[in-house]
Amino acid sequence: MRANFALLLIASTRRAAIPVRFYIRSTQAFSAALSHRSQSTKMSMFGMTDTLKTLLIQEIYQRPLIWKPSDPRYTDVPARWVAFEEVAKALSNEKVQFSSDMVKMAWKNMTDYYNHIRRRNDRARAAGLTPPQSKWYFFNMLHFIRQEKSPAKRKYNWLEPSKIKSSSLNGDGANGSMNSEGSDALPRPIAIRPAPSDSVVDTSHRPRTKQSEKAKLQAKREALRDANLSTSSSMDSTTIKIKKEPTLKVIDVVGDNDNDADEDMNEDDDEMND
Repeated sequence: MRANFALLLIASTRRAAIPVRFYIRSTQAFSAALSHRSQSTKMSMFGMTDTLKTLLIQEIYQRPLIWKPSDPRYTDVPARWVAFEEVAKALSNEKVQFSSDMVKMAWKNMTDYYNHIRRRNDRARAAGLTPPQSKWYFFNMLHFIRQEKSPAKRKYNWLEPSKIKSSSLNGDGANGSMNSEGSDALPRPIAIRPAPSDSVVDTSHRPRTKQSEKAKLQAKREALRDANLSTSSSMDSTTIKIKKEPTLKVIDVVGDNDNDADEDMNEDDDEMND
């Protein structure tokens, strides 16, 4: 019985040792894969090590026409290619030879990754959160490309609530009340148009709308109608005067003829009497 128990114990230990050995081999393979991956990441960007990347940043910083928009030669494409050629010569060595295209692509990859981290931090600040510290070694070294770029101007979307705190709208006196209420209070939206005042409103700077255009056309039509009415009334008065004058003349002429006829009749009577 004891011999059988010993045999069973040995067999069980051998079976248990097999998965342990497999686990050890798998972990060794995994660590080897990680080391190979780390080496490949170090040799990324056309075989650039961290030392070469640092040298790349330093060489480009010494040539502002590559990264500084205010430089007068920033838009000079041939001069920029010459600058990239100079950087490629400075980075090349006996083991690795770089071209201007390789340097340009490596610089673009670094700036794209820097802008990605910067936008993520800006979104965190806009949300009121503290952005995490970047673990990328070259993030702080590339801050100089951000200094020469002005922030992008975006049109305000009236459909979204205002991001401006209501405390800034109410003045310094309202700051204490807003702080006492807490940071959970929603900001007040900005009015799209100011409230109408009792004073005379300046309509010269109003936006043109269909209603305003219709009102202008209606006013023009009424003005033309009034002008036509005034001209027509003046024309009627002149025609009446013209018609009255001939009638008066005709009446005068008729009166003269009657007088002549009376005189003729009187002369005939005198002749008859004689």
